[in-house]
Amino acid sequence: MRIVIFGAGAIGSAIGAHLAPENEVTLVGRPAHMAAIRRDGLRLEGILGRRRVRRLAAADSLPHGTPFDAALVTTKSFDTGAAADLLRSLSPTPRLVCSFQNGLGNADVLRKTFPRTPVGLARVIFGAKIVRPGRVRITVFGAPVEIGPDPRQSRPLSARGRPLLIALARSLARAGLPTVYNPAAWRVLWMKVLYNGALNPLSALFGRTYGEVCEHPVTRAICLDTLREGFAVAEAEGARLPFRSADSFVRYFLSRMLPPTAAHRASMYEDLVSGRRTEIDALCGEIVRRARRHGLPTPQNRLLWSAIKQREGEGRNRR
Repeated sequence: MRIVIFGAGAIGSAIGAHLAPENEVTLVGRPAHMAAIRRDGLRLEGILGRRRVRRLAAADSLPHGTPFDAALVTTKSFDTGAAADLLRSLSPTPRLVCSFQNGLGNADVLRKTFPRTPVGLARVIFGAKIVRPGRVRITVFGAPVEIGPDPRQSRPLSARGRPLLIALARSLARAGLPTVYNPAAWRVLWMKVLYNGALNPLSALFGRTYGEVCEHPVTRAICLDTLREGFAVAEAEGARLPFRSADSFVRYFLSRMLPPTAAHRASMYEDLVSGRRTEIDALCGEIVRRARRHGLPTPQNRLLWSAIKQREGEGRNRR
C-alpha cells in the first residue's frame, strides 16, 4: 500500500518504520526530524529492538498528486481538525483515513471531514520519544496495537475500509510491532482513555511514575475514583465495556493494565515542564463534556482537567 503518516513524531515514526518493509510509506513531520530521516534513514531502538530504516520518504508538507491507499493521523488530539483539513486537500482522496491518537473525538472529526471515506481508529498503548532528529526510542509497551473501524460510520463505508485495516494490522505485526485487527477496537480505545485520564494528569502534576501514583494512598484514591467516573460515562455512551461493574474494571486496571507500564511517567509531565499544550481536553475534558449529556457527576475528572489547564496557562505565561 501507499501510506502517508501525518504528524510523524515519535509514535508516527515508529509505526512508519514497521510499515516500511512491505509498503511505500511517506512520513510528514517537523523539518529537522524529516531532514535527518532523508539524510540517514530512521534509527529505531528500544524494547522492541534496534534497526535502521532507509526505505522511508520524509517530507515537511503533504505531497500532492500521489494516490495514497491510507492516511494515518498521528498528531496530538488538539491538531486533528487542522490535520483533517490538510488531508482533505489531497487529490485523489486516500482510500482510508485512520486515527492513531490519544483521547476521544478524533475519529468523529475525521468522519465529518471525510463523509465518503472509510475511517478507522487504533488503540496505541506503547510509548516512544525522539532522542534526537532521526532517532526514535520505544520506551514502554503495554499491549498490542488494536485497529478497527469507526463504529459511527455507515456499514458500506465500514465494509470498504475493513480489508485496508486488516492489511495494516498484518503488516505491522509481521514487522515486529504486535498488532491485531479488532472490529470493536473502539471499546479498547475507551479503556485506554479511562486509563490515560486517571494516570496521566496525576503523573504530570506530581512528576511520578504510574506505579508511584497508585502506591500513594491519596493519589491512588483520586486515580481510582476518576476511573469509576469514566466507566459510568462509557456505559452511558454505549461503549459496553467487557466488565460487570466499575469495580471489576478497577480490579482489571490494577492487575493487568498498570503493571506493564508502572515504571512509565506520562509525557504530559514533559509537556507541562516545557510549557506545551497537553491532550487533557481529549481525556478528562471529554469525559466531563460527555457526562453533562447524561447528567452524570464527574468531580475528579473535572478537578484533574482544571488542574492541568491551570498548569498549562502558567507554562504559557513563563514562555
